[in-house]
Amino acid sequence: MSLREALKKKYAESPLLSLHVPEWDTTIYFRSLRGDESDVFRLATPEGASAARYNAQIVCIKALDKAGVRLFPSNADAEILVGEHPVVITRIATEICKVTTVENAEKNSSANPA
Repeated sequence: MSLREALKKKYAESPLLSLHVPEWDTTIYFRSLRGDESDVFRLATPEGASAARYNAQIVCIKALDKAGVRLFPSNADAEILVGEHPVVITRIATEICKVTTVENAEKNSSANPA
């Protein structure tokens, strides 16, 4: 297996992190942020858009269910999130974007089993 394939596999198998969102009465799951994902968020957000739209795009793309399936299947679903309270979306996006060490991810995963 090439290094490229090994790294892709490692990310795909990385533990799901969780965040309880009381305003939605649910827990969302996500994987640690990859280095290239900020470009994905930026490109999916219209030029000149507000920080709220950028944060909504982060949540839209990264939020998963317990099985690791996207909660918002289309990047266009970020429009649903733009109408949410910006403090909630910002808090979720901030948690998703935190740099997570392998040790912290493993603690989070074992403390919040998927």
